[in-house]
Amino acid sequence: MKLAAVKPAAEPEDDALNRFGSETMSAAGARRRWRIWTVVAVAALVLLGTGAAVAVERGLVRFPARAATISIESTPAGAEVFLAGVSKGRAPLSFTAAPGEYAVEVVSGDQRVPLHVSAVGGAIISHHVRFAVVAPPSANPAILAVSTDPARLRVSVDNVDRGVSPVHVAGLAAGSHRIHVEAPNGAIDRDVDLHDGESLSVVMAAARGVDAAATAGWITVAAPLSLRILENGQMVGTSDATRIMLAAGPHDLQFVNDDTGFRETRRVTVPTGKSAAVRIDVPNGRISINAVPWADVWVDAQHVGETPIGNFAVPIGTHQIIFRHPDFGERRERVTVSTREAARVAVDFGKR
Repeated sequence: MKLAAVKPAAEPEDDALNRFGSETMSAAGARRRWRIWTVVAVAALVLLGTGAAVAVERGLVRFPARAATISIESTPAGAEVFLAGVSKGRAPLSFTAAPGEYAVEVVSGDQRVPLHVSAVGGAIISHHVRFAVVAPPSANPAILAVSTDPARLRVSVDNVDRGVSPVHVAGLAAGSHRIHVEAPNGAIDRDVDLHDGESLSVVMAAARGVDAAATAGWITVAAPLSLRILENGQMVGTSDATRIMLAAGPHDLQFVNDDTGFRETRRVTVPTGKSAAVRIDVPNGRISINAVPWADVWVDAQHVGETPIGNFAVPIGTHQIIFRHPDFGERRERVTVSTREAARVAVDFGKR
């Protein structure tokens, strides 16, 4: 007896629907789980971000600060720049540094200028350093005399300390030079131009509160003897200077020579940016001249006769007297003639 193969019965429609519903419910659950995890992840990120912000605010987390840029220039160019003792190159140059306090030194030859630099993140800090210009061997150096009102203030020329006023600075090259004075009411700076081989006197009027550099002028003094020039008892220069710089306007100046007793007061108006010429004529004094046995006499290369010569009139000041004798040769003497009394000079050819 053969058994017939049993063909599976067809799947009931209800079972198929049930299985489809189960698969659909499974997919929906997966989507729900995905949404839940997404919400949880976003919440976690929000919480983490809030915590990071609080940490940054409280200083628990620090981010690197922006570097500062330090720029150094020098006059003349080419000065070497050192940061904390390490060379960074030659000016002009720029370099970056982390925020903080730094010791910078700028070096040109034997001149060294220290700088204290406060570097702020992201800032650009610039410094310009001026050095004294060294005159070449063939140059005819100039002389700069600096006095201040009041006196005994610290003076520097081209960033080189020259002590307390009044000061004389010799050996400067022709050209522009900067004078810096530490005054009670604040520092005063002035740029002056020196001509080749000249002598310039400058007065820095610190007592007036501000310096009148923008309205300054000069005076030039012609006199047969060296004179000190004073204003209100403060020396502003000498007649030996090529030029004397003063604030523009009227000045009551005293011209004094202590050796001869000469003193004259003159009101001088100084023009802005120009020079006023002042000529001082001195009175005559008297000189008596004698020689043993006798001599021909020259006063400042002018023949004045044979000795004895009494009460010979000459301008006060120092004069050279030449005595000549045909048998005894020549003698030279210098004598200062003053306003106080007659000067006397004599030679004895018999004595050596």
